[in-house]
Amino acid sequence: MTTKKTASVRHLCASLALLVLAHATAGQAAPPPTELSSEELIARVTPSVAVVLTGVGAGRLSGVASAVIVRSDGVLLTAYHVIKDAREVQVRLKTGEIYDRVELLAVDERRDVAAIRIPAANLPALAIAPLDAARLGEPLSVVSNPSGLTWSASTGVLSAVRPVEEVAQTHSGYRVLQFTAPVSPGSSGGAVVDSQGRVLGIVVFSAKGQALNFAVPIDAVFGLASGSEHTALPSGGDLQPQQPERPLSSASLAREIPANSLRQARTVFISSRTVWFTTATLEKELMKQQNFRDWGLTVVRDPQLADLHLEVDRPLWTYTFTVAVQDARTSMLLGTDQVIAASGDLAAPTLAEKIVKMIGTARSTETATVAKKD
Repeated sequence: MTTKKTASVRHLCASLALLVLAHATAGQAAPPPTELSSEELIARVTPSVAVVLTGVGAGRLSGVASAVIVRSDGVLLTAYHVIKDAREVQVRLKTGEIYDRVELLAVDERRDVAAIRIPAANLPALAIAPLDAARLGEPLSVVSNPSGLTWSASTGVLSAVRPVEEVAQTHSGYRVLQFTAPVSPGSSGGAVVDSQGRVLGIVVFSAKGQALNFAVPIDAVFGLASGSEHTALPSGGDLQPQQPERPLSSASLAREIPANSLRQARTVFISSRTVWFTTATLEKELMKQQNFRDWGLTVVRDPQLADLHLEVDRPLWTYTFTVAVQDARTSMLLGTDQVIAASGDLAAPTLAEKIVKMIGTARSTETATVAKKD
């Protein structure tokens, strides 16, 4: 009898001890998540970032950008401006697989983010890091395709979470992540990830300077992945990444004829050196020019893909807007012109006319030469 009573007491004590231990354990904080080494982080993230190629028709490449796999059934998020006006779209994965059939699922035009889908399954989707888990000053990495250099990584820190109105006057109504990891053209749509390899945001734009870049928080746009629009985007089956060119020698540069560059150009990149002139205004006016369209010219947003570089400036304390037309490959100056106007919006139409006239003069010279030979 005594033995049974003693055993019961021991059993009761053991049960009480387990309850106390369980209660103490429940009150403890969960162990902190494991941070990855640089090598581990890149190895985890790169398979979840895709290359997006866009074209202007007939297999002519117009842009290289990035997209992030957010669902294993083929759903990716990218920057909307990447695919907005594309006539051809293609998605390439780290495995080497290429997808020409791409669907648009949903768009958030305000935040410049779109959800697209490819016919694939069992893709390596990245884990999501909520915005409230972000800590200012924490290390971040960006995995993207800057200047067509696929699956490149850069590192920095989270500088701030701020209203977009503070950094871009043409945007409003949402917050952005400000970070210092360098990005370049081609990084749009890339993944901003924390030290655990979780995606915090989608790269959307950068300001002047490589340390001032911005992303849309992933948890603000993740709902796009459930979109049901299913609009087929134009197939980019003929698109190929641009191959690097060998630099020209000084002798070959001396043989270059400026007029040939103007005659043979197909793509144009526009930049501005003044806050008084936005590139979008000149792009819009150029597209209004009938000859610009008839010649098959198009504006690209990646300087690596351009034949011509148009650089606009307005010298300080003047109302003179200047444009320098350069060969994007050789930086050879092909021509300059200027307009006096009270604002960039007023200067853009005349600048566009002068640029088209400059190109047209070179092309008419070619036509006259051919006619003379005939």
